[in-house]
Order: sequence, then C-alpha cells, then structure tokens
Amino acid sequence: MRFIFSCFLLLVTSLPGMAPSQLSAQSLNLSSEAQISLITGTPGPELYAIFGHSALRVYDPVTRFDILYNWGIFNFNTPNFILKYAQGTLDYELSISDYTRLKAYYLRENRTIYEQVLNLTAEQKEALFALLKENYKEENRYYRYDFYYDNCSTRIRDGFKSSWGDDLKYDENYPPKRESFRNILNPYYTYPWVGFGLNLVYGPSTDQKVDDSTYMFLPVHLMEAMDHAQIKKEGRWEPLVAQKTTIVEAMVSPKKPGWFTPMLVFWSIFAIILGLSVYELRQVTWLKALDIIFFFFIGLAGLVVAFLWFLSNHVILDNNWNVLWLLPTHTLAAWLLIPRNPMSWLKTYFLISMGITILLVLDWFFLPQTLVAASLPLMLAVILRSWRVHIALKRKELAQAR
Repeated sequence: MRFIFSCFLLLVTSLPGMAPSQLSAQSLNLSSEAQISLITGTPGPELYAIFGHSALRVYDPVTRFDILYNWGIFNFNTPNFILKYAQGTLDYELSISDYTRLKAYYLRENRTIYEQVLNLTAEQKEALFALLKENYKEENRYYRYDFYYDNCSTRIRDGFKSSWGDDLKYDENYPPKRESFRNILNPYYTYPWVGFGLNLVYGPSTDQKVDDSTYMFLPVHLMEAMDHAQIKKEGRWEPLVAQKTTIVEAMVSPKKPGWFTPMLVFWSIFAIILGLSVYELRQVTWLKALDIIFFFFIGLAGLVVAFLWFLSNHVILDNNWNVLWLLPTHTLAAWLLIPRNPMSWLKTYFLISMGITILLVLDWFFLPQTLVAASLPLMLAVILRSWRVHIALKRKELAQAR
C-alpha cells in the first residue's frame, strides 16, 4: 500500500498545471539571480527507491520561479501497464513540479536530498534552460526508458553535454576503476531476495565494464561526477559545482540483512534433497512426487527468465545463461512424469539436463555471465535429481522388458 501511495504521490505532484508557476514555465526568461541545481535523492528502503533519483531545479528568486524538472515519471493509466513495464515498452516522460513538494515527499520517505548549485554563466544557464523547455514540449517529453542508457540521470548528463559541449569536462581519474554493471548495482540491493532475483534475470550485458560516461547512469554516481567536473567560464576552468547542500537529512539506522537469505534457504533445500536421495538409494525406491514438484518449479522459474529474454525489450535481460539450467521445458517434463509409466525418452531428457548443468558448474568462472552464487545449491539439486530420474526410468524400463 505504501508503494502504491508513493507512486501516486509522485505522479500527482508532477502533473502539468498543478502549480501556477508551471503555467508560465515555457515562456519564462531567467533573471541574473537565477540558479540551476542538480538534485539527488539517495536510495530509500523501499524496492522502488533502491537506486535513488536525479532531477534539475530551476530557482529564480526574482520571479519566484522554483520548479523541478524530472525525467522519472510514467502514467499508471497506460493500457496494459504491467505488461508494457515488463516488456520495456512503457514510455517515461519529463515532468515539472513545485520544488517544495519534492522536499515534503522525501521528508515523508525519510530519504536524503542533496542539492548541487551549478557554477554557470548567464549564457550557460540560458542554454540549459532552453533545452529543458524544448524537452518539455508535448512532442518531446516522452521517451523509451532504458535502465542503463536512458533514464532520469543519463538525460541530465546528456543535457549538460548538449548545452555546454566542450566547455564541460570530467575528472579523468573518476571513477577510480572500471567495474561491471552487476558489481556497481550489487551494493544497492538492501534486500537479499531482490538482489538474487535481479541477478538471476540479468544477462551477460550486465557484466560489461562501464565507461566513464555510462558510470553516471545511477543518481549518486552522477552527483559524484559533478563534484569532480569543471566548467569553462570566460576562458578559465572552474569547478562545476558552486555549492553543495544537504536539503533533507534522512534519519535511518543501518539495516542488517535477516537470516532468511537465498543462500541459506537454497542450501537447506539441497541438504533436504540430498538426504531424500540417500534414502532412495538405501530403500531402492523412487520419490517421484519430489521430482514432479521440484522440476515443475524449476521450470516455472525458467519460463520467467525466458519470457524476460525473448519477449522484453530490456537489453540487460537478453542471452541469459541461467535458462540452460532453469530449462522451461522442465515444467512439461514434470507433468509427463505423473503417469504410472512415463515416456521412455524422458530418461534421455534428464540425462541431457544433468550434463548441461554439470558443464555450467564446471565452467562457472569462465562463462561470459556471472552466475548467482546462491543458485549453486539449486544447480547441484538439478544435477542430483536429473540423475535420479534417469536411473529410476532406466530401471523401470529394464523391469518392464523382463
């Protein structure tokens, strides 16, 4: 409920026409006292807020114009909203809202806001403000969101480059080292199950090294890059940030991960499956129900991975190697195990399943994609139970031939 309320609040406070000052935003000219700031909201505890947010504030004390330009809005009333969101076909838009409403929202969310007032000449301010007004036109404000390359932070980064060109430069020593998208994102997962799920559906593109410009795809990284950036003013290079202020300070105590983690749960599941498998060997029996349930859910997980790969426009979900052990066909194979005498070809199917998963485990450190450590016990369970199904079906076939 809090998630729905927060998203609704974000949407409502950014609708055109909500504040009188917005009505003249497109025709307003800045005074000499105006300033433009980069606003950064730090990550919050809720799932929708774990990566933070970026926006631009245009404040003019002469005209009392104090507006926030925000590229992070989408319309919940879009037809087939959930499907489009999952497929990556949902359009985001640039919105404008009163800056004071942002402060109220972040106070309610107990999240920190930083403001970096930019050190700009009058011409540089006008150039950026003109770009904002152009982007806010009805025909320009909508865009196809991409988590890595086109989001609320990259739009601001690209807007700076478009407005100031070679008069803007970044510190060559920042960031200090090149990392992959996956390694950059992992510290943001405050909930272990969220981190496991996202790492499971991310494909090998997430393991690419990030260049200096792309590094700013996250709000906090954009803020830090601005701290190290310089702007040319009247032939001299000066710091881009004139002043940095903490507008809202969050009162959040560090949250420790609970004991109920994917690693613990999946190793426990493997231990149970291993114990049951040893019981089978001693009793010379086959716990068919165990395999039906286990491979049905493994197949369901594979269907999700396959759906996100083949039916989504999100590049980060493509070519996912996890689908090789989370075979979507396991769902069908589980159903085909239900009859008293399953089809004979299933023993070959599960032998192939075992072989593929063994190869993945052996090549763990050599694959172009980083596999999730917590998935290892599940992969071992797939190997173990695929072998047990193969043996059980082979024995059944030999018994029928006698």
